[in-house]
Amino acid sequence: MSNSYAGIYSFVADTCILVVIAYLLARGRFLALLFREKLEFRQAATLGVVLGLIGLTEAVFPDARFPYAAHTLFVTFAAIVGGLGVGLITASLVTIGAFFFQGTPLVVGTMLAIVVSALLGRSVRRLESLPTRLLAGLVVGCLAQACRLLINIAVAKELNLAILPANFWISAPANGFGVMLLLLVASDAQVRAESERRRLDAERSHALASEAQLTALRARMHPHFLFNAHNSIAALCSVSPDRARSAILRLSHLMRRALEMSGKTTVCLGEEIDAVRTYLEVEQERFGPRLSIMWKVEPAAEQTP
Repeated sequence: MSNSYAGIYSFVADTCILVVIAYLLARGRFLALLFREKLEFRQAATLGVVLGLIGLTEAVFPDARFPYAAHTLFVTFAAIVGGLGVGLITASLVTIGAFFFQGTPLVVGTMLAIVVSALLGRSVRRLESLPTRLLAGLVVGCLAQACRLLINIAVAKELNLAILPANFWISAPANGFGVMLLLLVASDAQVRAESERRRLDAERSHALASEAQLTALRARMHPHFLFNAHNSIAALCSVSPDRARSAILRLSHLMRRALEMSGKTTVCLGEEIDAVRTYLEVEQERFGPRLSIMWKVEPAAEQTP
C-alpha cells in the first residue's frame, strides 16, 4: 500500500512540475516561438537549448521525473511546437548530456530513441484542431517512449546488460499524458494571447475610427464657421469699416488657432471655449445688441480634456 501511495504521490508531484514548466515556457517571448510556421536559426536554437536543458534532468537526476522520461518527453514536445529542427537541436543537447552522465550503451539507445521522438513529434505539428493535436500528442508521446524502451532493451540484451525493470513501462503512457499536458497549457496560453491581441486591435481600430470621425467633423465645421464669419464681415464693411477691421483681426486669430490645433486629438475645454468666444466676438460685431451671450463655465472644468 505504501508503494502505491508513493507512486501516486510521485506522479502527482511530477505532473505539477510539468505544469509549472509548461506555464513558464508559455510566457513572454517563448510563447511567440511556439507553433510558428518558420523560425529563424537563433530562435530555433534558443528554443531547442531551453527544452534540451530541461530534458537533461533525466540524465543528471535519473529518478527526478519518474514516471516521466524527460529525454523523450521534451524532444517530442520540442519537435511538435518548434519543428524538426528544434527537435533535433533538443535531441543533440540531450545526447551530449547523456554522454557525460550515462554509460555508452545507454547513450546509443538514448540517441536512437530521441531521433525517433523528433520524427514522431514532427507529424503532430501539422494538425490544426486542438483536440486532434492533443490526442495525437498523447499517442506520439506513448510511441516515442515505447520505442526508447524497446531500443534500450535491445541494446541491453546485445551487450548482456541488466534489462530495465518492468515498472519502467509505465513511463510510456505517462509520457503520452505529459506531452498532451504540455501541449494543452501551451495552446491555451496561445489562445489567450491571441484573444488579447484581437481585443487590443479592436480597441485601436475603434480609437482610429473615432479620431477619423472627429477629423471629418472638424473638416465640416471649419468652412461653416468661415462662411458665417465672412458674411458677418461683409455686412460690416458698408456699415462700420472699423468694426469690420476688428472682426477680420479676430477671424485671423481664429484661423491661426485652427491651424495650430489641427494635429491635436484633444484640447482643454478652456482652449475650446476661447475659440468659440473669438468666433462669437466676430458675430457680435455684426449683430450688436441683438446677440446676447451668457457664459456659465466652472473654472475647474476648463482643464478637462
